[in-house]
Amino acid sequence: MSTGALLVMICVAGETARELCFKRTAIVARESVLSIARSPFLWAGLAFWAAEALLWIVTLRHVSLAFAVPLMALSFATVPLAAQVALRERLRGRQILGIALIGLGALCVDLSGSLS
Repeated sequence: MSTGALLVMICVAGETARELCFKRTAIVARESVLSIARSPFLWAGLAFWAAEALLWIVTLRHVSLAFAVPLMALSFATVPLAAQVALRERLRGRQILGIALIGLGALCVDLSGSLS
C-alpha cells in the first residue's frame, strides 16, 4: 500500500471515529444544548474532525483528488459497520450490499494507482 493510500485510510478511520463520537453525543446528551456542549464525546468528535482535516491536507500532497476522494467513500462503509459493532445498530441486506459495492469501487480506485 502506498503512503498516499495509507494516509487516506487513516482519514477514513478518523471520519469513522468522529461519526461514532457524534452519535454517542446524541445518545447521551438529550436534555439540552448545554448537555451536548458538555459531552466529552462531542469534544472527541471535534478533535477527530480537526485532526482529519489537517491530515487530509497532508494526504493531498501525496495523491490526487481523483484518487483520494473515491477512497474516502469507504467511510460510507466503515461508519455503518462500526455503528453495528459499537452501537449495536442493525444493518439490512441492501445496506450490506451497498457496503460491498463501495468496497469494490474503492478497490478499483486503489488498483488504478492514480497518484499525483
